[in-house]
Amino acid sequence: VRCSSMALWLELRASGFVLLLQNVQLSDAGIYYCVARAGRDIDVLPLHLAVEESSVPHLGEQVGPPVTGTVGEPVSLPCRMSGSPEPYLSWILPNGNVVLTLPSDRGVYRCVASNSAGAASTSVRVHVSSLPPVIQQPREEHLLLSPGRPVYAHCSARGAPPPTLRWRIPDGTLVRPSQFLHGNLFVLTNGTLHIRKVGPKDSGSYECTASNWQGAVPGPRGWSINSAAGLCVRPWHLHLQIHKL
Repeated sequence: VRCSSMALWLELRASGFVLLLQNVQLSDAGIYYCVARAGRDIDVLPLHLAVEESSVPHLGEQVGPPVTGTVGEPVSLPCRMSGSPEPYLSWILPNGNVVLTLPSDRGVYRCVASNSAGAASTSVRVHVSSLPPVIQQPREEHLLLSPGRPVYAHCSARGAPPPTLRWRIPDGTLVRPSQFLHGNLFVLTNGTLHIRKVGPKDSGSYECTASNWQGAVPGPRGWSINSAAGLCVRPWHLHLQIHKL
């Protein structure tokens, strides 16, 4: 055996002799030969030893720039690392959530990188934005139509997270987008209420409601708040009157 700073010895195991090495250095990398001799017969098995230099993981900034996410949407948190061997990454989350479901998901998220040489961590502060729904049509609208005419009543809203739209028809039924009712009434995916052929039975007040989980926060005039469920809603009324020709 050539001279080395590491300790070397042979150990007999059930599978045969095993060469044990300690205090391995970069200079110890190379080819080692296992030689078996029986009388005049010799067999040689070369073994290549590669030695990698290990380094404690490095994660750039100790505290990353703040990240702002929207309620109900996924958020991407950067965690850049380097080290040898390649570090294993894990996240320590304030509440275990990956999707920001509520404003309370805000907080400090910590990324931890670890390998055989040690560990390092960096933190990112997450802010969660939320906006109550705002319907973009006028507060109220009156339509006077002739029987048999089609109706398209538009209702769109903005907010964070994106609001859910529903229509309440005169008999009190709630109709959601993509729902077809009574063979004559349909709510399109964009929130538009469509009545194929209006008749006297369709007269009455229609209400479009936009809702999201913004929370029980007092809003401007015209908002109604359900504080128990944390549901913020904004109604819009359509009065439909059918007259005979």
